[in-house]
Amino acid sequence: MKNTKSITAFFAGKPSGQMLWYLDYTPGCIRNVPDELANYCDLLDDLGCCYPLSFSEPFMEVMDCSIKFNQTSCNNEVIQEYITPIGSLRSVARNNHPIEYFIKSPHDCEIMAYVYKNTKLIPCDKCSDGVVHQVILGPSPVQNLLQWGTGIENFYFLMADARSHLEELMDSMQMLQMHKTEIACSFDIPVIYQAENTSTTMISPDVYVKYSLNQLTQQAEYIHSKKKKFVLHMCGLLKDLLLNIKQVGIDGIHSVTPPPVGNTMFNDVFTLFGNNFPIQGRLGSTQWLNLSKIQILKNIHSILPAKIVFDRPFILLVTLDTCPTDYAELKRLQSLLATAY
Repeated sequence: MKNTKSITAFFAGKPSGQMLWYLDYTPGCIRNVPDELANYCDLLDDLGCCYPLSFSEPFMEVMDCSIKFNQTSCNNEVIQEYITPIGSLRSVARNNHPIEYFIKSPHDCEIMAYVYKNTKLIPCDKCSDGVVHQVILGPSPVQNLLQWGTGIENFYFLMADARSHLEELMDSMQMLQMHKTEIACSFDIPVIYQAENTSTTMISPDVYVKYSLNQLTQQAEYIHSKKKKFVLHMCGLLKDLLLNIKQVGIDGIHSVTPPPVGNTMFNDVFTLFGNNFPIQGRLGSTQWLNLSKIQILKNIHSILPAKIVFDRPFILLVTLDTCPTDYAELKRLQSLLATAY
């Protein structure tokens, strides 16, 4: 894999010294890709990308025999159901977006807590090919619930009217999350990556401090005790959470997002966290796709001063956001990024 040294230096907090970037896209949305570039890594190498290659979750979740799990798919919808001795839960997702959440009542919290307490983890084979990998963990309890378990409305309903049920569930979720963290740290890799998706679109600073700060700090302390780094994926509206996030003690942020999609400038994060703090910053599709060369360069320069490109540990994360895109458009962007500074 190309640029392995650059990735290692990036996570070590060393200046990038060049425009480093990589592409995040949904398989199948890039048109007219040459056959020899059908493989993900080959395509990114062709585009000159420098990217952390991700190794999937390092464990399998296995529920005990008292729990039955069903999943069915039909017309772009996925229906999942847990059947337990104390009740059943059901969720529906359409195109990978929940339209019905598992947890709708205080008793549902008890059922889901039962599922977590009766789930074991089986470690997968360790990866030892010498490539810089990231082990991926799912979100911590609050973000897990907001995104997949309760949704935003039910989460805050339960916090107001059934807080003890919600907190008991989160405690059981955190116990399993810490077990996942322990397994992840057993791999011979330098970085643990966690997909939090934190944003004030879903959580206030007060709730973050009461719950997420403690949950994540527990993970960070364990990961650091194993001499590894802890990087969180957070995107969107981060500005009002940065002081709290800094308290966690993380070692990098993936997908800092400036306006118009987010509200957090790259310089604001470096100012607060320090110039040696690794940032993967987002350039969303609205800022480059199908725009003129002049407009693309204007958008890039407005969020990304040259000092950040060369003197800070920074990688530009370019996203397609599921938009159909031609391979030639990506090659044009590659050329623009190579000559932008």
